[in-house]
Amino acid sequence: MNTPRFQPARRALALAAATACWAALGTAQAQTFSPAQFAAACQANPGNTVVLTQPTQWQGASATATVTVPSGCTVVLATGASLELDTLTLRFAGPLVVQGGAQARVSLNRGSITAPRVTLALTGDDGQLLMNESRLASTTGPLALQFGERGVLEVKNSGSWYQPRLAARGRLTLSAGGRFTGSIVDSGVQGARGIGITFNGSESALKIEGSDLLLSSGAPNGGAYTSGDFTVTGSAPKVAFEMLQSNLLEAGQDIHWVLNGTESRIGVQGLTSQTRSQRIVMKAMGLKGEVRVENVLLYASPEAIIESGVQGSTLVTNSPGSINASQLIRVRAGLGGSCSAAPQGLVAPVLQVCR
Repeated sequence: MNTPRFQPARRALALAAATACWAALGTAQAQTFSPAQFAAACQANPGNTVVLTQPTQWQGASATATVTVPSGCTVVLATGASLELDTLTLRFAGPLVVQGGAQARVSLNRGSITAPRVTLALTGDDGQLLMNESRLASTTGPLALQFGERGVLEVKNSGSWYQPRLAARGRLTLSAGGRFTGSIVDSGVQGARGIGITFNGSESALKIEGSDLLLSSGAPNGGAYTSGDFTVTGSAPKVAFEMLQSNLLEAGQDIHWVLNGTESRIGVQGLTSQTRSQRIVMKAMGLKGEVRVENVLLYASPEAIIESGVQGSTLVTNSPGSINASQLIRVRAGLGGSCSAAPQGLVAPVLQVCR
């Protein structure tokens, strides 16, 4: 998995230097931007860098209000600063990078941000990305979301399978720090070259509910078709990943979810995929890891593996639903754990169920 790496110390130093430089120019100038002035500053400033030191809120006059930034931009959000769009679209001609200090926030309410490549590095403590009926998209390359301690991701009512709004034409990645909380509800998500989620800190949780995840570029439209895997990884002590009543679309490569923390948990309910994936792996391999898979419809080639740790718990029930594999389905817990799985709904030439 090609998960973006970040170095908190270096980021913090760069953020402090950029903020100090902007302060020397006068904070009043930093806070009187209109959207058009912001676009001009992105193009004209050294390094295409703009620093915001306070909450910045812009509202469009109509649902189609659009501001085009004729370049890329690095937006530095100092401590407590924010970029908030309501009924407004920002369209960047070049790459967009947002670097957030402590308590920095990006908020989109019926708003939209698009750029060829997007990196939101909200790596200061308590960083937030909030989306309601909104779009955040990279139009040619990857989209990377990075959070520090106590980061918050909230995406709701934003798109569907035919119109994903948290979308990358490259790979979509999420890197979460400690005590991260995230939810994606009733929304459409796309990673044209796959989706990768990494939990880097303890006591983190992400829930995806009532949403559609497209793991390809979709139907060819003058360009080459691309697709990718769906990975979830983490070794922190206590991480929870849930997928509820959601759909995987064009998931033709691996589905690989492995959490190794002591009390990590994977919960899957009502997940469906009409595409035959390659390997499907759902593992919570920490000492007391837990995996619950209920009422899913999944297809794997060659195998589907569902496991928990030494004193873990594994539960698989499919009524209705089924898990189908061309060669093998294995469901088990560790030697001191508990395993419960009904063979009904498990379809493969070889079944290794709770043994």
